[in-house]
Amino acid sequence: PDSRRRPPHNPRRTPAESRERDGRFGGFALPPRNEKLIRAALAAVFGELGGNGLWPSGQPIFTTRGRGNDVGNAFVFSPDLLASLIETLPPEAMRPHLGAVASHTAWLASHVVEELLPTGGRLMGW
Repeated sequence: PDSRRRPPHNPRRTPAESRERDGRFGGFALPPRNEKLIRAALAAVFGELGGNGLWPSGQPIFTTRGRGNDVGNAFVFSPDLLASLIETLPPEAMRPHLGAVASHTAWLASHVVEELLPTGGRLMGW
């Protein structure tokens, strides 16, 4: 048996048994990668990339409900999304989407904003 697979869900498992299982599996027991699912998900993500190298605005990942720390809405920042995909997935998964990656990074390179700080430092971003 594959030791990386999660044990079947057991609603009668006690908290102690759950902790023991988590300790045995390092806290997380991830199943093997589903390559077919990864390919389909990447095709869907990069299929939404526009010709301008940007993804359309989506729904916020959370909205402030007016109780303290009112920062408004939070959206996924596309450079962070792309960096996470590149860092997490094997290179062969990204290979079919190199044109889309190049399109997005070209947009980023052409829209860099730079601010000089009073201390002489620089801030750069998009």
